[in-house]
Amino acid sequence: MGKIFQLRTKVKLNNKIGPGFTFNVPSVWSSGHPDNSEIRKALEAIGGNDATSMSDWASHKYEIIA
Repeated sequence: MGKIFQLRTKVKLNNKIGPGFTFNVPSVWSSGHPDNSEIRKALEAIGGNDATSMSDWASHKYEIIA
């Protein structure tokens, strides 16, 4: 059973997504953080394929809000 994580970016990820961008990521995980493929899928749904560059998980890139 998973959950929906709400993430906020801490840094500029690419030319579409900068710091302070908040988005939801459905995940199979109930704790920790969503995996890279889940983050990419959520960002592609919002900003298209080129929104996923530099989107892999790193604690200096994302703050988990919920």
